[in-house]
Amino acid sequence: MIKSGFAFHVYDRRLVDFCDDYDKWVQFIRENEPKKEQETWLRLFKLIPEDKVPPKLVEARRICDKAARDYDEAWEAYVQAGRTYEEAFRACSHEKRAYQEACRAYDEALEAHKEDLIKLHKELCPGCPWDGRTIFGGDMTIDEAIQWLQDELPSVEKMGRTSLYAAIKLGIEALKYIQRARQHDLYVKPGRLPGESK
Repeated sequence: MIKSGFAFHVYDRRLVDFCDDYDKWVQFIRENEPKKEQETWLRLFKLIPEDKVPPKLVEARRICDKAARDYDEAWEAYVQAGRTYEEAFRACSHEKRAYQEACRAYDEALEAHKEDLIKLHKELCPGCPWDGRTIFGGDMTIDEAIQWLQDELPSVEKMGRTSLYAAIKLGIEALKYIQRARQHDLYVKPGRLPGESK
């Protein structure tokens, strides 16, 4: 039968602690602790009779043990969730790469057939105002260009086309700079430096 309970000097630097297995701990002290400490330690290491242990201490230990079991279960669930997450992340990364490769192949196919598609478009859509960029024609204002680029960002990001996404972000910042420069009359026009008279 395993002897367990609260004891004095389970550890050399604590007065009282809980001992899960008295005989196993005695064996541990004999096998692992310095010889010069063993006699004193084993003489002082004593189980406290259950009826002498304060009830609040017993209750606190019971709560601590339950919390430890709950923590162990939560930790196990966390570890399992981490494994599931890692597996899902690997699968997602694989599919993202496949999607990006498919998008590149699609773009290459569009580019390879560009001239044929332009001819087909002229044939099937006579009088279409498509100017290579939009069906609405005309120049965009800087505000419209910024808005158009910002509207394109989510779909480009979703496609995982990071270099195009970065280029669009850079384009937006460049347009905003030009817009601010024009507002403050700092826009560099050909033949005129910033701050020069008009």
